[in-house]
Amino acid sequence: MKLTRQGLLIMTIVMFAVTTGFAQQMRMMTISGDDFEGEPYMLEELGAMVVQHKSGGLEVLHAGAADHRPGAYKDVDLKTGDKILMANGHNLKTTDDLKAAIEDLDIGEKIKLGLKRGKDVRMVSYAKADPADLPKRNLIIMGGPGGGHGGDMTVTGDGEALSVIPLMGSGLLLDGADDVITVAFLMPHAAKTLGADADVKEGDRLVKLQGEEINSMDALNDQWDAIKAGTEVTIVFARGDDSFGVTFNKARAPGGVQVMIKN
Repeated sequence: MKLTRQGLLIMTIVMFAVTTGFAQQMRMMTISGDDFEGEPYMLEELGAMVVQHKSGGLEVLHAGAADHRPGAYKDVDLKTGDKILMANGHNLKTTDDLKAAIEDLDIGEKIKLGLKRGKDVRMVSYAKADPADLPKRNLIIMGGPGGGHGGDMTVTGDGEALSVIPLMGSGLLLDGADDVITVAFLMPHAAKTLGADADVKEGDRLVKLQGEEINSMDALNDQWDAIKAGTEVTIVFARGDDSFGVTFNKARAPGGVQVMIKN
């Protein structure tokens, strides 16, 4: 997955922990610019995502708050915005370099990171954890031109992958397997977008848009893209043998790069 952005390409990254025992946290940030490339890399122990700049260098795009990390990692001094210069004595240019340096270590060995924070250069270290002891996280990545449906994206977690479609401007992420369109996930802003009274749930089937029956993702995408932001939209969902309608104004798709993290 490339993070290079062309023109108004939108990349949205959503991470959320699916194990219990950790406090719930939601954070959203918007980042502008077209300087990202390569694949992001997760420092799982710290709940931190590292990205690679096209102009060179690695940056911590998000670091999990101390009270949302496993106990042994609460005091590790890694912050959002830190630049990562080296890992275990190896100079880093790409996230692949960082991944190789860390994955070469055995569980329990020290991960030693050289950081730059402002004008200060510092070292942090922590033990590499057994993945089985860490919160399980899913990573959802979607991209597409502003205002459109956003194109395919992949949800990965526990070795599984699911292709879903973001309906940009609605807060809905849809699964169109076998031409049965169901709600796969609800984005954090879906309640605000769809309205407080909208009782949409994961697993609901989308059957009509603007009064027309929807029989495929392609048909849905074409009709959705033709609706301008600000236009009133009516979607009919089915749940079991019952159906219900939801009416809302189509929101504008977010610009820049958005990162939403739920732990």
